[in-house]
Amino acid sequence: MSSIEWTTERLRFVWVEKRQWEERVPEEDIESADMVWRAHRIKSARGLTTFDWDLVSGHAMLMIQRLPSGTKYRQIRDQFEKELEPIVGLSQFERVRVSQAIQLIEESGKVRRRQLAYETRRGGKAGFTSASRSRDTYADPDLKRAGQALGGETAGLLGNFYWHPVPDILERELHSKLYASDQRVGIFGEHREREVRYVISCIRHYSGRAPRTG
Repeated sequence: MSSIEWTTERLRFVWVEKRQWEERVPEEDIESADMVWRAHRIKSARGLTTFDWDLVSGHAMLMIQRLPSGTKYRQIRDQFEKELEPIVGLSQFERVRVSQAIQLIEESGKVRRRQLAYETRRGGKAGFTSASRSRDTYADPDLKRAGQALGGETAGLLGNFYWHPVPDILERELHSKLYASDQRVGIFGEHREREVRYVISCIRHYSGRAPRTG
């Protein structure tokens, strides 16, 4: 842990760590008659993790800077939550189920829908992806009809959204993904913290409006 910041309105913990991972470099592989050496390059980066708690609203979030592909975020989250438990009592917090917000955000008019995935009551899965990053999923009339045919008897599994700019709040599009598998929000690209807070507050809002599911 590198710092702890406290005011009457906010509590903030910041961790800085060195992250290392292996990246395949197939062009450096070596093969002989009976041996093969698979080459990997060791990559290093500086990573930040922040726990931010608004003492006025009671809302808190754990922000983990993007990790190498294949990382199991749930394990990393559990590690930090274990460290925080004796300090702030995280077990007393109510976790926001972001999956409950997917369908309401889809219908909100605040986003461009790049990719959507749903699960039916019987466990079937359906997914829709737009023709390009700049196109909305339901700009394709065939996909729109297919989505409408599902009706409201589905649960959101994935919401891949581009949030529209908002004057004085969000200067440019913000790309986010909502994952039902571990109730996580992924935010991509460089953005100001106030812009991230705006999107997170919208997700909290829609999650609170959604009907409770199992």
